[in-house]
Amino acid sequence: MKYNTQNLNKLFDSNNNWGIPNVLTPKVDILPNKLIAYGNTKTKDQCYHFFIKDYKFEALWSLNKNTLRSLKRQQVILAPVYNISADLPLVARIWNVYRSRWLTRLWQENGINVIPTATWNDEESLKFAFEGLPVNSIIAITVRDHTEESFKLGLEALINKCNPKQLLIYGESSSPLFNVALKMHSNVKIYTFNKLK
Repeated sequence: MKYNTQNLNKLFDSNNNWGIPNVLTPKVDILPNKLIAYGNTKTKDQCYHFFIKDYKFEALWSLNKNTLRSLKRQQVILAPVYNISADLPLVARIWNVYRSRWLTRLWQENGINVIPTATWNDEESLKFAFEGLPVNSIIAITVRDHTEESFKLGLEALINKCNPKQLLIYGESSSPLFNVALKMHSNVKIYTFNKLK
């Protein structure tokens, strides 16, 4: 395909009915001290996260070689997470999970150390949101945009499906959901930001 805007010329192995690619388990010796949103200037001990609006990293889907080279210089990054909110059509939500896993796997195949990221919102999203994630791996999540009910429901499903050995959790420093996570999982590292006033 000359103009392959959907990146369907390269398919990765998949163990689910959706064809969502399987992500490899990362080898992370030292966890980052701080998470910083992709696109911001970072220091060596910081790690890019993608818990931001999709348009801020949509260009990554175009597979720019300069961007790939830049990502290769990072010690470790979190996997991209595209929006799967309940107001989107179901097919768009599944496609965005596919894109997240596909980019993660592509980066891994190119020697980038990527920590898998999980996201969910409503009960319906739990049918596909965790497909392609490795079992017994470090997995990053966020407490942003969750009620206590939705967070607990999704985290319980993630633990049952993937049995993460460690959770990296990102969110606003005042969020009560960090305590919920600490009660549900024994190995949690918390990364916070302060909300601008």
